[in-house]
Amino acid sequence: RSRKSISALAGDDLTMGYAISRRHAGEFHMSFVPTGEVLFAFASRPGLPSLDAINSNLMQITLSPDWHTRCERWTGPSGF
Repeated sequence: RSRKSISALAGDDLTMGYAISRRHAGEFHMSFVPTGEVLFAFASRPGLPSLDAINSNLMQITLSPDWHTRCERWTGPSGF
């Protein structure tokens, strides 16, 4: 039975950094290619009463000056 391997994989630094540092520490090397800000979205049911409050809180958190520092607590330094 042959084993296949991956020589390269692209993804955002937050997700990849978390996966590598928590699940595969020391197994992979990450190289960063700065491409700009990556935005995420999530779905909710139509008419969710708290959606405006959730959006407001998410914007406050992710636009705060210490957002990247807070992310690095989980993923390690981003390299940028």
